[in-house]
Amino acid sequence: MTEQYCHLGVRFSDAIALEPSNPAFLPKTGCFVLMPLGQEMILTASFDSPTSWVGGEVCGAGSVILTAFDQTGKILAQVTTAATPGVAPSQGKGSCFWQQLELNSCGIAKVMFHSSEPFIIKDFYFKGAITANAPSY
Repeated sequence: MTEQYCHLGVRFSDAIALEPSNPAFLPKTGCFVLMPLGQEMILTASFDSPTSWVGGEVCGAGSVILTAFDQTGKILAQVTTAATPGVAPSQGKGSCFWQQLELNSCGIAKVMFHSSEPFIIKDFYFKGAITANAPSY
């Protein structure tokens, strides 16, 4: 996933795109979701040009945090979902309770979705400065 969307001005790290096999976790707007790669439960998106609006819908076995950083690594904003006990997207148990995470802040260079429990993201979006090579989404 690292370079797959670089033409749009975003690069992902520690992420994998997959199609859920359990229909309870299928997104309504497409067939793929993003999931952290590895055991750390951290997924990062970096932008070629600073953006001002970033978000997505998440489903997790615990609280999921979205943190925005500027180009120097300073935290600009942070938002957290409510915990949803009994939901385990990686194990296909329960039903997926999708929650919106969104941040609006000038100068967002990177965002990090993180949790202590497994989670998935659908409908990731961003909008902000337009570069010569990348449209704003």
